[in-house]
Amino acid sequence: LFLVGGQDKKIPLEQQRHACPKCKCSVSVQLTRCETQLVVFNKTISKLNNTYVRYECNECKWKNEKLPD
Repeated sequence: LFLVGGQDKKIPLEQQRHACPKCKCSVSVQLTRCETQLVVFNKTISKLNNTYVRYECNECKWKNEKLPD
C-alpha cells in the first residue's frame, strides 16, 4: 500500500545503441523517453508536463539530451 510515491517509466525510442562518452562501453547508450508518474493510494496519476527525451547509458547511468560529437 502506497500513500504517496513516484516512479519513472522509461520507453526506448530507437533500436540503435551508441557508445558511452563516460564509461566507454560501445553499446550501452540509447535514446529514451521518460515519464514521471505520481502514485496516490495505489492509483497512478500521470503528470503530463513531466515527460522528457534524452540519451541514457545502461551501464554507468550517464544522461544527456544529445550525444557528444
